[in-house]
Amino acid sequence: MTGFKIEKHGVVLEIVLDRPRANAIDSATSRALNQVLADFNADPGYRAAIFTAEGRFFCTGGDLKEMEAAQNDINYGPNGFAGLTHC
Repeated sequence: MTGFKIEKHGVVLEIVLDRPRANAIDSATSRALNQVLADFNADPGYRAAIFTAEGRFFCTGGDLKEMEAAQNDINYGPNGFAGLTHC
């Protein structure tokens, strides 16, 4: 996976952001998270998903360097930024 790891704890899915230095979410991580959350929503065995993070910051948001380079023309995936608008 890119930018995060997932851990299953029974009925809970833990998504651990791991993009040093500030856990900013770039488009590749966003699209991968879209798929993880779509799979989570389709699996009746899960009851909850939680986001945590490695390092000093939880998440600073979108990757500003990528946004600047792409002039804000970024594909975050079918369900928006990190799939969070669809859960």
